[in-house]
Amino acid sequence: MKVGDLVRRTDLPQRSFGWGIKPSTGIVIAELKERDGEIYRERLFKVCWGVGYGIFVTSQSKLELLNESR
Repeated sequence: MKVGDLVRRTDLPQRSFGWGIKPSTGIVIAELKERDGEIYRERLFKVCWGVGYGIFVTSQSKLELLNESR
């Protein structure tokens, strides 16, 4: 994955009702590689999940890359 990729969360339930609805697609805006000299064990990405929801850090294992062939 790289900055600008369209991604989807894979760890959300298929259906969600009420106030707990979260956007399932977003855009990768940065990759986090280290903090205070410590390298992360898993690849982490900052993802913008939409203007009304915000930007959150998500691990690569919870993301699916969406491409033009879908």
